[in-house]
Amino acid sequence: MKQYLMPILAAILVLILVPLIGCGESERDKAVTFYQGAYPIGKEMKQVGDDWNTFLNQFSQRKVTNQEILERSQEYATRLEALPQDLSMLYAPPPLRQLKDDMASALNLGIEAFTLYRIGAETYSINYSQEADGKILEFNRLMMRIADEWDDGLAHYKIKPSGILP
Repeated sequence: MKQYLMPILAAILVLILVPLIGCGESERDKAVTFYQGAYPIGKEMKQVGDDWNTFLNQFSQRKVTNQEILERSQEYATRLEALPQDLSMLYAPPPLRQLKDDMASALNLGIEAFTLYRIGAETYSINYSQEADGKILEFNRLMMRIADEWDDGLAHYKIKPSGILP
């Protein structure tokens, strides 16, 4: 009986391990899944930044009221606040973890900035607006870095943008 025990255990082990090894996703597949989930988040982050910059251009063309700043800052903060949970649910393979971390940092900066703009508009305090300006500059700088990291990751995994677009 003992002579048959080892081959039987080995066969059972092989039967268990082979399916587990064969069914795993490749790192490239995980990267594609990450990009597919991160694309709408990154797109919305970029759009909020672009919308704010367009709004700022109105300052040079006409006087913008505190009420307008309040409304816009609340709108943009709300749009960004919807994204961190979605981002946190995504698995980023090791080469993409910095990209995910930078996206999370940019979201936090944007939310903080728009909260400060809102407080500045409510209190008529230039100090809050100046602090918000610094955070928006950092947000924009980080968004440029995210764009570079995004492209580097696509190149690393040899993923075509059409492979991740909805």
